[in-house]
Amino acid sequence: MSATDTKSLIKTLLAKSDLMPETEEELREYLEEVERGPLDKMDEDYVHGLARRLGVASGGAAPAAGPDADDEDDAPVAAAWDDDDEDDDRLAELEDEVAAARSALDGAAASVEQARQLLATIYDAEANTIKDVDPSDAAKALHGIDEALAMAAERAAPDV
Repeated sequence: MSATDTKSLIKTLLAKSDLMPETEEELREYLEEVERGPLDKMDEDYVHGLARRLGVASGGAAPAAGPDADDEDDAPVAAAWDDDDEDDDRLAELEDEVAAARSALDGAAASVEQARQLLATIYDAEANTIKDVDPSDAAKALHGIDEALAMAAERAAPDV
């Protein structure tokens, strides 16, 4: 595939609104790189694999079906084709896992922030002193902090 075809494919991918910010940034870097010359094989394969996973037509890319594995001369090519599909599938799984982990950490961070806000109702961090609050209000705040931190731990490590 030519650098022009790859550039066009990258622009098509960037037009999608459902890309992860990191993926979009990476594609923009590839676009800058392809404007200076062709991408290396690994980067070009990544762009085309991403396009396949996202259902974006890739111009001169390989056809949707792999080579005919019945032909002995094509058997190694067919095996490599299958490996590429497996790699693309595994990459998609890993991208989903990373997205889920980021979401879990965002949730954990929100719970920690909630605990910090509750702590601020009973503790002055700048003065390093406990505020003059009713003991029952302090107990409610401490209970809320405990719940928020438990939620943060659960969100940060959901399978633990």
